[in-house]
Amino acid sequence: YSVSLREDVLLGEKLPLNLRVDDADSDAQFTFRIASGNFKNAFGVLSPHAGQLSVRRRLDFETRSAYRLEMGVSDGLFWGWASVDVQVIDVDDTSPAFLNASYTADRKSG
Repeated sequence: YSVSLREDVLLGEKLPLNLRVDDADSDAQFTFRIASGNFKNAFGVLSPHAGQLSVRRRLDFETRSAYRLEMGVSDGLFWGWASVDVQVIDVDDTSPAFLNASYTADRKSG
């Protein structure tokens, strides 16, 4: 799975993907969880029984431009694993700043 998100995405926004699973020999309800790669808990599972992820924390391209979430799904007996790659898209979210607090100039007359 792969998805790109702007760094100014709203908190609570659903990721535009659904984790889809199949288990031919079980009609159990699946349970999803993020096993690793969730730096500062930036993402969450909306419901443990739904394959839908959401944004939990503000994303910042300058701090982290990509995530690789290792997802687990269980049928109550066994676990299956998949990766979700999230690319963070940079947006202009910082103001320009002078390098010095003040500047002086000398004017020579001539």
